[in-house]
This record gives sequence, C-alpha cells and structure tokens, in this order.
Amino acid sequence: MILHIETSSHACSVALSSGTQAVTSALSTEVNDHSASLAPMIRQVLRDGHIQPSDLNAIAVSIGPGSYTGLRVGLSTVKAMCYAIGCPLLAIDTLQSLAWTTRAGLAARVDNIRVDNIYVSVLDARRQDAYMAVFDQDGTRLEDSRFLSVTKDCLDSLLKPGREIVICGEGTGKWLIFQGVAGIRILNVDCHALNLITSALDAYLRREFADLASVVPNYLKPPNITIPI
Repeated sequence: MILHIETSSHACSVALSSGTQAVTSALSTEVNDHSASLAPMIRQVLRDGHIQPSDLNAIAVSIGPGSYTGLRVGLSTVKAMCYAIGCPLLAIDTLQSLAWTTRAGLAARVDNIRVDNIYVSVLDARRQDAYMAVFDQDGTRLEDSRFLSVTKDCLDSLLKPGREIVICGEGTGKWLIFQGVAGIRILNVDCHALNLITSALDAYLRREFADLASVVPNYLKPPNITIPI
C-alpha cells in the first residue's frame, strides 16, 4: 500500500494504491491552498481506503519541478509522516510521472505506437518559460529536466523523420506554436497523485528510497524574487 502526494502544480491531490491499482483518491483545485487542504485530504483518503497510516508500505511525493510553495508543502508533510510512521519515502520526478502516465494511456488506446516515439513532458513556469524533460518509448530518460523558453526552434534537436514527439503535461497552451507541425502531438495531462503510481511502484520494488534528512525539491531554477530598496 503506497500513499501518493502531488503538490507541484496549482491543484493538490492525494491517492492510495495497492500494487498497480488505485484504491481511492482526492483532489483540491483551490489555487495556492495546499497547506490547508493537504492534511484533510490525506485523512480522507486513508479513511476511504480503510487503512491506518501504520499500514502504509511507503509514501510517494512529487519532488518537482513545479510550484515552489507547493513542493515545500508536499515534501515537508511527507517527511513528517515518514518519520512518525517509520516508512520509506519515494521521491518521484514530476516530469517523469507525466511521461509515464501519457505513455501508458496511449498504449491502452492505440494498437500500433511507433517504437521510436519520444515523450517531452512539460510544466508551465510562467511567462513563456517551461520545465521540460525527454523520455523514450520505454520510459528511459533521454535528457535531464531543464528550464527553458518556449520558442519555435526549441525542439529542433529532437525532430527526426519517422519519429513522433508527444508533448505532454500541464501548461501545454504555450506549446501550441507546434500545433499542426508534422510529427508532433500535444496532449494536456494534469498533474495528479494518480500519475505517481507507476513510477512509485517501480522505485519501491527497486528499493530506491530517499534519505529523509537530505532530500529536497528539484526546483530547477531560482525563485522570482526581488531585493527591497
């Protein structure tokens, strides 16, 4: 039994899974309300799943990139729970979870997916900026997560005859400059705790547990702050 926490975007969600199957989940779409909504949703999900915190085998949390405040709220909550319960923490890359969820969804709907498909998972970073990572059809990371400005030539190195690039994630509106470009498909995929299930189970089986004392969110870029004068 794994509890999943997703707080990297404007929404906040919690899910409970048994193996590969979702047991129950909860979602709050109140913007910037993660600190108030997360704990009640955790209680609700555990209650709906008819389990106690001590029954959990692990807790998974999305560690970014994404919202600075949201990531801090999610990780600090999970750290406290793991310390109290004595269960391992699974730190899940937000962009990886989006790519894996998209890949699984396409495989379930399409009989013949080209084996050289690549998945460009994206998250909005305000203005014309985004967070991006690249994965192949097997879910292997091809490029490290990075922060970039979305321009018409930012995917040039990935374009290849016969290959389809699947742009997936939240904030895909700014990627519409690629709408209609041959070999590029754009799919909006919301960040949700349910997306963590596959990545979390894989990490759990590999015993890839995060160190509670040292794990930190993956912000990718410094915060947008100014110095008072």
